[in-house]
Amino acid sequence: MWFLWLLFECLSIWGSAEEHFTTWGTANLFCDLNGNMTSDGTHSYTWDARNHLSQINLGNTASSTYDPFGRRTSKTILGTLTGFLYDGANSVQELSGSTPTANLLTGRVDEYFQRADSVGARNLLTDALGSTLALTDSAGALQT
Repeated sequence: MWFLWLLFECLSIWGSAEEHFTTWGTANLFCDLNGNMTSDGTHSYTWDARNHLSQINLGNTASSTYDPFGRRTSKTILGTLTGFLYDGANSVQELSGSTPTANLLTGRVDEYFQRADSVGARNLLTDALGSTLALTDSAGALQT
């Protein structure tokens, strides 16, 4: 979704608020003093003291919690709580309570190759920077 990309556009690698987008199409974008996007005109975003995205209000609220290492330990979307199990820096399993709901095949830090859940296995296709470009199912067909 485009708005997730915009969340990080407010974070400045240059160091000044003047170098951020202030609009996207017809939407006005607002950032806090740390460069975190707080509103896109329709949705609001809340960040914790360590600049982790902690809550999104999209009409319904989505929230996340983090451990002292900055790893997301849980997310709640539409009242459904999902936990994350880690192998070092990478999340390798999603949990509903103590029941695994998805397994993640990883490589290096933040490098995911496959996500397998009750729907099946989906492979992540990435560019040279590791950004996900597309998903394929186990037969190699592109997923939308």
